[in-house]
Amino acid sequence: VGLGAALDYVQRLGLPNIAKYEHGLLEHATEGLSRIPGLRILGNAKDKVALVSFVMKDRSTEEIGKLLDQEGIA
Repeated sequence: VGLGAALDYVQRLGLPNIAKYEHGLLEHATEGLSRIPGLRILGNAKDKVALVSFVMKDRSTEEIGKLLDQEGIA
């Protein structure tokens, strides 16, 4: 039942609208992250999914993950 409702919802919104919104979120995140000193964004493919991978100078990936988790960011 839940899957059917989700599919109906996606159909009502339309995949092109969802993709456009997702791309806007990606641009917003990329712009904001690019202003953080010592942060380097990995990957810059033109049509990539809305996922931003990054590394930070002098910070381990474990430390970054823990800090993001504390802020409720997955």
